[in-house]
Amino acid sequence: MAGKQHQSPGGEGHFTAGLGFIPQSSEPGHATGDLEIQPQHLNRSGTLHGGLAMTMLDSLMGQAVRTWTGESGIQYVTSSMTTHLLETVSEGQVTGSSRVIAQGGTYLLTEAELRDAGRRLIATAEAVYTRLRAGVQVGDR
Repeated sequence: MAGKQHQSPGGEGHFTAGLGFIPQSSEPGHATGDLEIQPQHLNRSGTLHGGLAMTMLDSLMGQAVRTWTGESGIQYVTSSMTTHLLETVSEGQVTGSSRVIAQGGTYLLTEAELRDAGRRLIATAEAVYTRLRAGVQVGDR
């Protein structure tokens, strides 16, 4: 899909907007966001679906990367992510935060966490975001 324009996180049509994830704030290298748990967010056990928790963590870290790189035009994509699902939650609000923790020549290392309304740690993640080569668009093969 060469030349396709991608919308910013939280914008109309963005993947996480359809999930109910709401970015709250960001500053260079940091991002936060919330999700009010709804019935469609639960797995068969009645708890927050692990895939949704992982999507929130990845989206938060991606936002931290975008705030770190600014309007440089350089794009980064998730190349590796390790997630730890630590506790279950079935209702209320989940809040996440992320930050860039290191930068190399072609990568950024990030971390994120999710907490429930009582500030209990629900999940953590670390990810490596790799810089796309010049001329490569997201979605090109």
